[in-house]
Amino acid sequence: MPSRSQLLRALRLLLALAILGWVGHRLWREGQHSEFPAFTPTAPALVVALGSAALAIALLALLYPLTLAAMGRYERRYLAFHLRTWLQAFFYRYVPGKVMLMVERARLAERAGVPRATSVVLVLWETLLLLVGAALVALAGLPLLPQGPAVPTGLLALAAATCVGLLLALPALSRALSRRLPALRQGGADVLPRVRPARLVGLVLGYAVAWLLLGTSFAATCHLFAGGEQVGAAVVVLYVLAHAAGTLLSVTPAGLGVREAVLVAGLAPFLPAPQALAMALAGRVVSTAVELVLVGAAVVLVPLPPPPGGPLGEGPGQG
Repeated sequence: MPSRSQLLRALRLLLALAILGWVGHRLWREGQHSEFPAFTPTAPALVVALGSAALAIALLALLYPLTLAAMGRYERRYLAFHLRTWLQAFFYRYVPGKVMLMVERARLAERAGVPRATSVVLVLWETLLLLVGAALVALAGLPLLPQGPAVPTGLLALAAATCVGLLLALPALSRALSRRLPALRQGGADVLPRVRPARLVGLVLGYAVAWLLLGTSFAATCHLFAGGEQVGAAVVVLYVLAHAAGTLLSVTPAGLGVREAVLVAGLAPFLPAPQALAMALAGRVVSTAVELVLVGAAVVLVPLPPPPGGPLGEGPGQG
């Protein structure tokens, strides 16, 4: 009879396959209503599209152990496993509400001595850092956008200020929550106030660089199609705005549909809607394909450490 751990692994595998099937089905349905432009790939554009996406996702994964280090929760021997933890949990963002992402992150991180409550707090903190980084890139790139951008400057500045305010207030909020919820004291919510401002700035800049890489990947993806050269550098900023909107509206799986809708609206001054939608869908395919390769490599190459109190860990590819 299968053990409980085997059943859980089987369920996670089925969920992963279901997510892939659902995403593929949605992309296929959207593609039926769009007129794809001629596919005219060049080697440089293809390398930049795939390479920038891979660097961006790898940087996001690396920022996870750096954040743990800022909180005093990092152990060097677990670096490779921390990267696997972030990548493996990141895949489950396709489940709305980030519930499965938090569950998977907490389950894996506990193997490296990170309490589950800390993982939950950290996911929320990362989201704020991610949004602040996106706001910085978007504000810096506003001059690149055409007249009358889809997102007013004042609204974007207000959103950036709100994100920064929430980030700065997070330590105080954590202390208040830990007083009301004793379980969070064991989870490490009280370590957040020890993070130095210089480290916060470094983390935000790291997320900003990741955003730039993601935007560059999408710009190169547009250049794989006829007419893609018309969008110029403005598409990097548009992609960051669209991706951030999908992150905020986590009621949809990984912002699926939200990101594409914002991109189509933002690209309206440059391209007809069907052509813009085709490029938006191609961008989703590129980022998802790169993500799957990195997640698969992490799961296969990085073994799970022994469970807390357990004598043996699981081999590569398990869990």
